Amino acid sequence: MQLAHKTGEKPFKNWLNHILTALKTLHRKGEYRPGHLNDEKAYRQLILETARIFDMRIRETSLPAYMRDMFRKNVFIFSGLKTHSALTEAARYLVDRNGNLVPFEKWYRHVSKKVAATHRRYLQAEYNYATGAVQMAHRWHKLLDGDPPGRVILQYRTANDERVRASHRPLHNITLPASDPFWDKYYPPNGWNCRCTVARVESSAKTSDPDKARKLGRKATTYLTRSGKNKLAIFRMNPAKQKIIFPENHPYFKLSGAGQAIRTVLLIYMDHFRYAHIPFKAVKGIKNGGHLEIFTEGRQNKKEWPDNRRAAFILANQGEHYRLLPVIHDRNKNPDAFNLKLKLFSDIKTFDHKSKSIKNAFQNGMKSASQQGAGEFIFQIKRHLTRDEKRELFYIVKTTIKEKRNRKIKWITFIFEDNTFKRYNRKYLEMKFIKK
Repeated sequence: MQLAHKTGEKPFKNWLNHILTALKTLHRKGEYRPGHLNDEKAYRQLILETARIFDMRIRETSLPAYMRDMFRKNVFIFSGLKTHSALTEAARYLVDRNGNLVPFEKWYRHVSKKVAATHRRYLQAEYNYATGAVQMAHRWHKLLDGDPPGRVILQYRTANDERVRASHRPLHNITLPASDPFWDKYYPPNGWNCRCTVARVESSAKTSDPDKARKLGRKATTYLTRSGKNKLAIFRMNPAKQKIIFPENHPYFKLSGAGQAIRTVLLIYMDHFRYAHIPFKAVKGIKNGGHLEIFTEGRQNKKEWPDNRRAAFILANQGEHYRLLPVIHDRNKNPDAFNLKLKLFSDIKTFDHKSKSIKNAFQNGMKSASQQGAGEFIFQIKRHLTRDEKRELFYIVKTTIKEKRNRKIKWITFIFEDNTFKRYNRKYLEMKFIKK
């Protein structure tokens, strides 16, 4: 599987310039945290440039639009984690043994070779793998051509030359139906710079022993380190079926701070891609230094919109900063708003006279907010609560925290009947409700 795209050196040269600029920014700041990825222009530009390089291949295919979108989101997160990995590594060299900041020239010479040059080499291999994964995902759809997988017989083929790695050679000519689980894990590419492919053969072709085929597949994708970790396990996937290029068991996804880095990168992704074409207009007359932006194209759910708008106005008029978001029909999640201060997506649920159980309303709201990818859950209470309802609300909040439900929600904001609000950080609630 050879690269048909004339990449040359320019895309990678531009990337190298971006990472060097990012490293200079890192030394100027003197520290690095995942949240900085969205704060610093140099870091954002490095993520965007990395994603652009991978995206060159995705744009070339005739894959279904929804799959291209999912690939784009996956490589954007990967690009952010790659940036996070490089900055985390470079930050380790900022301070000497005495706790003093290393002089820039000495530090820069070291990280230019140790970090920038190393990640540049990685980028070439990652780009080649992404190219193969996109091409093979496209090939999967072409080979099946809308036919039921059980009726399509596929055959694994190596390049069948002297360069084929020894572990892949036994996979040559494995023949199984497309519905066989073998193709879920051992569909190529099965390694860095893998040139293997798959062909459709006649339905009358003799098929291989499935158990033996899977055994060969496991062997081809196994390389144990001294610590017993399998370095090749990341290749056990099928990009077309899982709709990703880089899986979550890739080392970048397991780095310290990766979770926060992903959340930060998703904000950049939303700004630059998903909501980039949506015009927002600042609402005039907001008091107490607050800020509210409302979309001028698109819409929200008709039933939820009045309550969501009311909640946003209440919070903005008390000094908070929000952006209300429209529903976008692209098979992705649709949070109601974006908290411009906390830099988190927010989901709003309302408890009013029509609502019967405050326990169910809160519980279902938290679950829905988590499913929508929100980091903040806004629970708007529009009517007076009885003493029993107050107890019930306290109980369900306490239970939710103690049982560690909906852990993606980092902040819970209550808007009360008198238009006041109270916001709680999850860590604070954990300290309050969970006995150490």
